[in-house]
Amino acid sequence: SGGDDDPDDGDATAAPNDEDDGFIGFFRPSNADEIPLPLLVLAGLALALLAAAAAGFVARRVQARRLRPAGIDDRPAPPDA
Repeated sequence: SGGDDDPDDGDATAAPNDEDDGFIGFFRPSNADEIPLPLLVLAGLALALLAAAAAGFVARRVQARRLRPAGIDDRPAPPDA
């Protein structure tokens, strides 16, 4: 009559197992060992942005080497008058 195995003891700290989370619950992992899909998508997007930034940096450096301004030694000699 007053045992600890009573299922209706009014424990408010226990989370119900069968609650419907709707759309958000679809993305929730089934256990703590899984990585959430939105986190993987954000990580992929971050890596793609870093790769694009690195490619832009390299392209800018290569273009700067090709379009080097003419120095004193590179100019043609003036004609003798």
